[in-house]
Amino acid sequence: MTTTAHTRTRTARAAAIIRAIGQRRHRHSASPAQFVCGRCHVAWTGAEADCWSCGQPATSEHNHRGAALLRLLHPVQPTPAKAATQ
Repeated sequence: MTTTAHTRTRTARAAAIIRAIGQRRHRHSASPAQFVCGRCHVAWTGAEADCWSCGQPATSEHNHRGAALLRLLHPVQPTPAKAATQ
């Protein structure tokens, strides 16, 4: 397959765009992670992945600042009513 100057220019431009996107992702991933503990319904930021409330591992990890908080806003399943034992 032969390439022309026009094809090489378009390929180089596309490669530059892809590299720019990759660099943006790397910069974003360097930010502190956002963690959520679904058991305790708490969210926190930092390098520690264990829940500060119960000590168990986080149930989910997010890179976006608000994603962890949005996860907590999902409706909580109601607990079944305990039947009277008497």
